[in-house]
Amino acid sequence: MDQPGQAEDQPRLSPAPAAAASARRAVEGTWRIDAARIIATVTRYVGDFALAEDFAQEAFADALTSWPEVPTVQQRIVRAKKVLAAAEIPFELPSASEWSERLGGVLGSLYLMFSEGHVATSGSDWMRPELAFDALRLTRITAGLLPRESETHGLVALMAFTASRFPARLDPTGAPILLADQDRSRWDRSLIRLGGAALKRSLDLREARGTYAIQAQIAEVHASARTIDDTDWERIVTLYGDLSRIKPSAITDLNKAIAIAEARGPAAGLERVDALAEAGALSRFHLIPSVRGELLARLGEIREARAEFHRAAKLATNDREREVLEDKARRLS
Repeated sequence: MDQPGQAEDQPRLSPAPAAAASARRAVEGTWRIDAARIIATVTRYVGDFALAEDFAQEAFADALTSWPEVPTVQQRIVRAKKVLAAAEIPFELPSASEWSERLGGVLGSLYLMFSEGHVATSGSDWMRPELAFDALRLTRITAGLLPRESETHGLVALMAFTASRFPARLDPTGAPILLADQDRSRWDRSLIRLGGAALKRSLDLREARGTYAIQAQIAEVHASARTIDDTDWERIVTLYGDLSRIKPSAITDLNKAIAIAEARGPAAGLERVDALAEAGALSRFHLIPSVRGELLARLGEIREARAEFHRAAKLATNDREREVLEDKARRLS
C-alpha cells in the first residue's frame, strides 16, 4: 500500500523502521504465495491438517510482530534453518509416486486460501480477491501437474464459478452486495466457462464425485441462473444432501437448510436451522443467528429477527460483515 507523502520538515524514516516495513512486506508476500505449500509440507510431518495450519499461521504471525529489523530477520532465518536441519526435515520436491497421497493436504490448503480471499475472517475488507485468485492460479497449476486427479479439476471449477461473481460482490464503497442483489451481468463469463470445462473434466475422470466436484456443481447451479428466482433450489438441496453423505458437517447442513428455505419456504428452513442451534453447532460463529434473522424476518417475527441480527453482529469477526448485520437489524427497527 502506498504511504502518504511526508512534508519536508518532518523527520524521515530511520533505517530500522524502513527495514521493518520491508521485512513485513516480505513476510506477507511469502504467506500469500507459499502458504499452501508450507501447510501441506507441515501436514506431512505432524499428520494433522488443522494442527499444521495453526503452526504455520502462528509462525507467520510471530514473524510479523517480532521481526523489527533486517538483522533480526537474518538471525531468525539462520536459527530456523538450524532447527529444521536438526529435525532432519527436508525441503525437496517429492517423487511423482508420492504426489497423490499428499494431494488432499495440498487441495485443502488451497481451498482454505481461496475461502479467506472469498470472505476474509477478520479485518476491514470483506474480500481479499488477490488471495483468492492466487489460490485459483496455484490450483490450476496443480491440475496441470496431476491431470488425472478428478478433485483437482473439481476444485478449479469450484473456485472459478465462485470467483466469477467477484466483480458484482462489492459496491463502490467496498460494502458487500449479497447474492440476491448482485448485478449478474457483471459476473465474469470467462471464469464461468473455465468452471464448466473443469467440472466436466472432473466428472469425466471418475464415477464417484468428490466433495469439491459436488460443491462445484452447486456453484454451477448459481452460475447458470439468470436471476435469483431462476435458481433451481431443489437441485441445490439434493446436492447438499449428496455432499453431507460423503463429508458430513454443520456448515453443509446449514447451507442445505438455507436451500430448503428458498425451495420450500422459510418455515421449513427455520426448522432445520433451529435443530442445528439446539445441537450447539457453530455456536462460536455468527452464521446461525444471521440465517435465523433472515428467516424470522420473512416470517414476520420482527422483534426476534432483530435480536438475532444483533447477536450475529456481535459474533462476526469481519468489520464489513458486522456492518451488514447491524444494518439489517436497524432496518427492522
